Parts: sequence; structure tokens; C-alpha cells
Amino acid sequence: MPDFAFKAILPLYWLILIALCWRRVSLLRFMLACLALPVASTVMLFALNYATPRLSFVYDPVVIGLDGSLGFQPASLVAGLFAFCWPLKQICLAAYMFLTATIAVSAGLEMRSGQVQGIGVLPTFMFAGILGYALYFLMPVVGPWPYLGADFAHLLSEAGPPLSHMDYSGIPRNCVPSMHTAWAVLAYLATRNRPLPVRCFSFLFMSFTLLATLGFGHHYFVDLVVAAPFVLLVRALCAVQLPWAGDRLAGVAAGSIMVAAWCIAVRGVLPAFMITIAPAAMLATLIVSAWLEMRLARGESRCVPKGRLLSGTVIWARRLTGDLLPAAAIIRQDI
Repeated sequence: MPDFAFKAILPLYWLILIALCWRRVSLLRFMLACLALPVASTVMLFALNYATPRLSFVYDPVVIGLDGSLGFQPASLVAGLFAFCWPLKQICLAAYMFLTATIAVSAGLEMRSGQVQGIGVLPTFMFAGILGYALYFLMPVVGPWPYLGADFAHLLSEAGPPLSHMDYSGIPRNCVPSMHTAWAVLAYLATRNRPLPVRCFSFLFMSFTLLATLGFGHHYFVDLVVAAPFVLLVRALCAVQLPWAGDRLAGVAAGSIMVAAWCIAVRGVLPAFMITIAPAAMLATLIVSAWLEMRLARGESRCVPKGRLLSGTVIWARRLTGDLLPAAAIIRQDI
């Protein structure tokens, strides 16, 4: 992220937290929330700078082939849409640059209401960042713009695999999975039980962010597909209110298997003829991930029919000290 963009989004992030949480939560929780974004962003920047020179090879040609199995290149299509509709382009750019706004809204409403999903919005986002960073080493991809240049939309639409003439040696290999997609989806899922205007705001932010990842050449469509089981895996691992069985275990297992399968595909290990089933695999991945995540959410709602969830940290502490009470016993009723 450019330095000017970071300087712009950080005050906005703080302003939203102040508006939602000031004098409504403890000072310690408020300060920790305010520090979460700058600390996490700084750590991720150093981590990406460490990884980039150690990942000299990229799998962009394989991912371009997987996208091309759809019969068109989604990134090229959305880029053409942006060229045709300038207002949509500007809206998507704003959503992409200010993704932290919807994160701040989700986190602020959670802290103010006391209704915590899993380990909490901000810890879940940071955990997703750590897990996503680990996957970058397995699936190093730079994206259409860094790989092909500003004319990526035209080059992707040409017959045959495009050849890169760009110097992308200093570009982070942080495309698979798309963390912008994962964070936008997680922010939307965190507003599931919020008022309708909040859900609509988060949904629109998510939709515009997904378009931006493709239209500005930051990601391929496969990057977004891999983000679906990745979100499922993160959600299941962070659903500490649920036991390690049933929907939570299914989410962890299915999410891990689908991410591993796409890792094999992105690395080009599969036979060439299997690229013909890539479109069906993409559709199946999206459907199964969404279905299992909804089952996971229903399982969480059954655990807490009334009252407010204690934080994930408290639940872990109780389990570590041997207090293995059922989920219904750790509900703090509204006063």
C-alpha cells in the first residue's frame, strides 16, 4: 500500500472507532483497537519485504491459464468495465483503498455491543493475515498489473499465454489468496447480526472491493476463489464457542483440503488436461465454502440463543484452566 494511502486511511480508521466506541468501552480495549491497524500493517510490510527476495519464481502463467479456462479473463473484463464506466471505477478505487473503514465499523460495533463472534473481529483479521502470509510462500503470484504492465487487460485478452516483459523482482508475491477479498468478506460476515443499514454498507463495500481487485490488475479470479475456502478455514479455526466437532471440524477440514487442492493447481502440479475442470472446481469451491460457513454461523447462533458472548480470550482461558463448561454456560445475560 502506498505511503500516502496509509496516512489517509489511518485517521479514518481512528475516527470511526472514536465515533462508535468513545466512552462506551474500556480505555484499554479502545487503545488496543486503535493500535491494531498500524502495528499489523507495519509487521506485514516488514514480512513482505523479507519474503519477496526469497521467492524469485512466480506462478502467474499457471494462474492466467486457470482463469482462461473460463473462456475469458475476468480481470480483463472488469478492467474494460472500468474503462467504460468511470464513476464505478472511482467508487471501487475508494472501496479498495479504504477497506479499513468497514473493518473499523465491524470492530467498533462489536466492542460497543459486547456481542463477539469467535475470538473477535480484530484478532480474526490479524490471524487471517498471519495464515495468508504463510500461504504466500506456497503460492507466490504477483498479479496481472505487476506481471504484464498497465496494458494487462489487452494482453490477457489476446490468444495464447501472454509473456511478461516486466521487472517484478521487487513486487510482493501476495496474491494467493487475495487478502483484500478475505478481509472484505470477513468484515461483511461480522455484520451478520447488525442492523440492515450496516449490513448493506458492508455488503456494498465488499462487492466494490472484489471488483477493484480484478479491475485494477491486483488479482486474478483464482485469487478470489482461493479466498473463499481460506475464509471458511479462518472462521472455523476462530469459532472458539464451538467444540472441535460437527460444523467446526467440517469447516476446518474442508477449508484446508480446498486450499491445499488449489495450492497444487496453482503450482502447476496437476496434468494439463485437468485444466478443463477448473471452472467446475471454482464453482464447487465457492458453493461449498459458502454453505459450510452458513452452517458454522448457525452453529454459533445455536450456542448463544440469548445474551452476549464472552470474548474468545476468556473462553480459551477457561478451557486452559479446566473449566470445560458447555457454550450455554458461558453466556452473560443482558442486564
